[in-house]
Amino acid sequence: MLSNLPKKLNPKQMHFNDDIKRVILEGRPFTFDEFVKFKDEYSGGVPVEYSCVDCGAACRLPFKKLLRRKIASRATCPTCSVKEVASTSEWRETNREAQLKVQSLSSVRKKNSESVSKFWRENPQKKAEMVKSLKATYQTEETKERIRNRKTHSGTGVSGVYDSKFGQLRFDSCYELGFIAEMEKRVEVKEISRGPTIDYTFNGSSHQYMIDFLVSGDFGRLLVEVKSSYVLQNRDTKIKSKNEAVKIAVENGLADSFVLVTEKSCLNLFGFRLPTSTQQRKNLFEKVKGKVVFHSNKFEEKYYGKAS
Repeated sequence: MLSNLPKKLNPKQMHFNDDIKRVILEGRPFTFDEFVKFKDEYSGGVPVEYSCVDCGAACRLPFKKLLRRKIASRATCPTCSVKEVASTSEWRETNREAQLKVQSLSSVRKKNSESVSKFWRENPQKKAEMVKSLKATYQTEETKERIRNRKTHSGTGVSGVYDSKFGQLRFDSCYELGFIAEMEKRVEVKEISRGPTIDYTFNGSSHQYMIDFLVSGDFGRLLVEVKSSYVLQNRDTKIKSKNEAVKIAVENGLADSFVLVTEKSCLNLFGFRLPTSTQQRKNLFEKVKGKVVFHSNKFEEKYYGKAS
């Protein structure tokens, strides 16, 4: 059948079907339709010539290179092929996980931090403009109301909603969840709700302080802020201004008193410990299983071995 073609086939090529042999003997490239037809039978280096169906670019790629594509059913150029693959949910999820893994490396975090710090040092005007814009945004009534009634948490730690006997309560840390779970057991506690928001001034600028909880009971109405001692001492530079504002708010009748709860003071104040160790946190989440909805699936996988 192919005896009239002068070029000879090597022993390996003799195993191909007649249509593939004809293309090889004629010395021409495959068309894309032939690529689709023969991709399960041929994997050599003969080129495939076609025009990209998305941008119209002329393409000439080795047959075996096209076979390595994630999506090889459409005649697309390399650039359009990458766009097509990157638009799939599977690729986005894989890329997201890879990026999170890389960005969590201490060396990468340090490098990113140094780059950001360098940028702001070299561009003080841009930093001032950004700070001014953010302050203006957060002072609008719409933004204040949205933050006050938020359902999710923007931090990277454990957060979610706990179905307490007083209704659904948002928690933004293991400490907060531990506090709610213990306090709802107390017979003298009649109600727990998310705390109010008060205005305060720091370095001449207006801010809002969203207090964690308002606890009501036989002891009166108690404002409670739950925070780790490390964050309190090393990260919350506004704590003095916040405390002064809370003191004034209490004097004006917002509540009967205010207490700042840390893992060091909770035992003396309320008679129980906040979950500081990994095991204590696992025990806490086991006790509240079925009553917690996390804001991130990674914590459901961590504590319950599954994601909803």
